[in-house]
Amino acid sequence: KGKGKGKGKGKGGWTAPPEDTFGVSQDDMREAKKQHETNQFKAFQRMVVSKGAAPRDDRFWDREEREIFKTLRVTAGSSFQKYDDIPVERTGGSGDVQPVDSFMAACERYDLADALVANIERCGYNTPTPVQKH
Repeated sequence: KGKGKGKGKGKGGWTAPPEDTFGVSQDDMREAKKQHETNQFKAFQRMVVSKGAAPRDDRFWDREEREIFKTLRVTAGSSFQKYDDIPVERTGGSGDVQPVDSFMAACERYDLADALVANIERCGYNTPTPVQKH
């Protein structure tokens, strides 16, 4: 008693009211919310079935790309200039691979797929982190 656990009365305890100010119990409110969300989901599913899913054509992907990349990103700053001061220790591999100075240098050196190069450009990635350089 009085330890703040449960719904008992006494020092530090808390007694939950049986109903909120609207006369509805918390359990009833939770059940009503769950039922509402279930109904919304089912309505959406019926719409998808009746109309079909949105086509995944070039127009769709162009719209998706604009939505994802619509905000400007920071591609350089004071912390990027300090990257060269961070020591990196490499282990394994052949030991003769030279680090890259930029993402575009990596794209050219390793002949990366066009889709990957396009994504790197869209993201505005210029300077790799010390780990990415190696």
